[in-house]
Amino acid sequence: MAVLTRDLAVSRAAAEHPERVALVVGGVPFTYAALADRVRRIVTWLDAQGSPSRVALVPRLDLASVCILHAFVERGTTAILLHPRLTAVERAELAADAEPDLVIDDAARAFDEALRCVPYEGPAATPDDEACLAVIYTSGTTGRSKGAMLSRRAFLASAEASAKNLGWEDDDRWLLCMPLAHVGGLSILVRAVLARRCVVVPESDRFDPELFRRVVTRDRVTIASLVPTQLARVLETERRGLPAHVRVVMLGGAASSAGILDAARELAIPALTTYGLTEACSQVTTQVYGTAPSALQGSGPPIAGTEVRIVEARVEVRGPTLMSGYHGTVHASPIGPDGWLRTEDFGRIDEEGRLHLLGRKQELLVTGGENVYPLEVERVLESLPGIAASCVFGTADETWGEIVCAAIVLRPGAGDPLPTLGEELRERLAAHKRPRRIAIVSELAATAAGKLDRRGTAEAAMPLLVPIRT
Repeated sequence: MAVLTRDLAVSRAAAEHPERVALVVGGVPFTYAALADRVRRIVTWLDAQGSPSRVALVPRLDLASVCILHAFVERGTTAILLHPRLTAVERAELAADAEPDLVIDDAARAFDEALRCVPYEGPAATPDDEACLAVIYTSGTTGRSKGAMLSRRAFLASAEASAKNLGWEDDDRWLLCMPLAHVGGLSILVRAVLARRCVVVPESDRFDPELFRRVVTRDRVTIASLVPTQLARVLETERRGLPAHVRVVMLGGAASSAGILDAARELAIPALTTYGLTEACSQVTTQVYGTAPSALQGSGPPIAGTEVRIVEARVEVRGPTLMSGYHGTVHASPIGPDGWLRTEDFGRIDEEGRLHLLGRKQELLVTGGENVYPLEVERVLESLPGIAASCVFGTADETWGEIVCAAIVLRPGAGDPLPTLGEELRERLAAHKRPRRIAIVSELAATAAGKLDRRGTAEAAMPLLVPIRT
């Protein structure tokens, strides 16, 4: 097992392990010495741009973006991350909000310019732990994206908690197929450099299940982070497990259906469910390493050093991974004076201390005065034979306020489930939770991050809805 350091500088990692492979990009390996040389050149280039302290970057899954992010950490520059799938107008709005000293919207061009620079000499910066390492924008589900300011302290605490659960093996290689503009992607870079281990980059922003399998096999990946829809696509391409050298697949970013977890367990895929949020620097709870994937595990217990409680059905979090606040003064911090962050998520904690998510505040349906959590209904639907995936949403109704509706995706070869669906739901759900209208669709809409797009799915399903007797 590796001993986790608290040193984020690639140059000092290279001084300790110059010939150790730090990065594999598109199948090409880079040692820590080779990575540090490129990072030092970028630091020189940044100094020539006026020594910016806050830089906005549009990062992609490529060598240039990884090296630039390491250079930010090396010199103590705050990274303001803008998702590459945003439109130019959206990126400009976020950049205006973040007020960077410099904007790098073409990482490849900046990287090429930097490689012509002379690498700087001297010690890497050692900023205070409370210094802001990154500003990462939330998905904007409340109407406007908010820039969470994440300190070096938060990233260190998150990495240490992850290591306490997963550990580090000598041959570990962590596959980076999460966007670097998300905290989950950036956290992989931080964790690996602290452990002096390797990150594998497929050098493609778009997830492809065949490419995933090829990279995992070719580059000897041992750890991978996926969202549930990505794992579902991997399972759809060919129903087989992963190579034996894969010791863990972190499954987060959205709720995992019982069907996906059952399939992973049947194929001995070592998937661990996890719940996290940008404001808590990635993980909040994670299934215990070594346990089998199952809906009974929920999202696992809190990571080391983090506390989780339920107040008025809402999930609240406290611990060293929490953000310092939102950038600017427009958005009030959801962290109270007692240090508890009140999230937008509903959940419950079971007798084993594991968190089970029920949905988000803006997803809550109210029908006839009764609360309905879409995730709870979706889990029941996806446990039924023939239903591969589902999305539950509400439609306006004069009598009930809202009625519960669902879009479902059928498994290949499944017959029409509608004639018996009402009877099956009566056995599993209270009357107010049962969908009154169902649409059969070919697929559920997804966001750029691979998460369920509930609004997009609902809009596409509306013309296809048919009533069912419940």
